[in-house]
Amino acid sequence: MVGSGLGNCKSMEIAKDIPELYPELIEQGGLANALQATLRKIGSSLSVSELDKSSNFIVYARVELGERFSQIYIGTKTRMFSFDFCSNSEPKLFSI
Repeated sequence: MVGSGLGNCKSMEIAKDIPELYPELIEQGGLANALQATLRKIGSSLSVSELDKSSNFIVYARVELGERFSQIYIGTKTRMFSFDFCSNSEPKLFSI
């Protein structure tokens, strides 16, 4: 998350690589928008949420249904998608 002071400067420095690594996410307005569009394209009724729409937090999205959910993150220095799946509070973490 973006903090204040020096931490904020470091976060901004890391974030500068995101447009180069993920041009398609920038084009679609963020990870949540891109993921929602993909789910709609395959006919899924699942909804994607993000931390705070006003902050355009491109690096995180969440899909939830009942007691199951998945959280998706992107790498900031390397193109990588990390995600977990939780069912009944038992998480499983994956990275691709």
